[in-house]
Amino acid sequence: MRNLPDDEPPAELSVVDRTSAAPTPRTLIDVLRATAAQHAESGAIEDANGTLTYAELLDAVAGSAAELRRAGVRRGDRVGVRMPSGSRGLYVGILSILGAGAAYVPVDADDPPERAALVFGEADVAGVLTVNGYEPAAPP
Repeated sequence: MRNLPDDEPPAELSVVDRTSAAPTPRTLIDVLRATAAQHAESGAIEDANGTLTYAELLDAVAGSAAELRRAGVRRGDRVGVRMPSGSRGLYVGILSILGAGAAYVPVDADDPPERAALVFGEADVAGVLTVNGYEPAAPP
C-alpha cells in the first residue's frame, strides 16, 4: 500500500454527494393529486361496483379525510383499518387516513378479533375504520 499525504483521502473513501439530484420529497397524496390533475378522467380503481376515475377518487378521499378530521383524527395519529382486501372502500379508506395526516395500521378483515385487538392496542390507534365507518378508540 502506498502512502498518501495526510490531506489526500484514498479514492475508495471519497464521498459522492448527489443530494441535489434527488427528487423533491412528496407524499402518496401528492402523487394522487398530481395524477388526478393530469389524468382526471382515467380509471384509478376498478372493482365489482365499477370504476372510479382519478377525479372521483380524489373527491372521495378529500371527503372521507374531512370526515375523519371532524371525528377527531389528527396529524400523527394512527388509525386502524379492518376492511376486506381488494375493496374500493379499503383503498379510499387508506388514502383518506393519509389525507387526514395520520398513519394507517392494517389488520386483515378475516383475522380473528383477538389479533385485531392486539395489533390496534399495541399501535395505540386513535380509532378503527371498517366497512361501517370510523369508530374512535375507547379512552384508556
